[in-house]
Amino acid sequence: MATTMLPPQAPMPEPHALELLHPHTVMVRANLLPQDIIDKRRLRETKRVMAIGLAVLVVLLVAWYGFAMLQTRTRRSRTSRRRRKQRSPCSTSNSSSARSSLLKPNRRPSSPS
Repeated sequence: MATTMLPPQAPMPEPHALELLHPHTVMVRANLLPQDIIDKRRLRETKRVMAIGLAVLVVLLVAWYGFAMLQTRTRRSRTSRRRRKQRSPCSTSNSSSARSSLLKPNRRPSSPS
């Protein structure tokens, strides 16, 4: 248990009604709680803050993992799509016309005279 008295040079708190009636009263604060109760309250608050911090950390890690999985899935699907495009012809009309233009020599159309 601790009893403290405010020194005269310390800034005084806002005056209460009792202080206005009796201006010469001395402010005395007495902390009557045992130290072990104060320590238990501090420990409980510290545990609460640590649990909230740990929960936030876990949520951030799960979100990061999910984002990484999404990126990996997206990249894999893009890569597989590109590989499929490279293996198979693009489309039948474009590929056949491109192949036929490569096989045929360039001839100028004959103009009527």
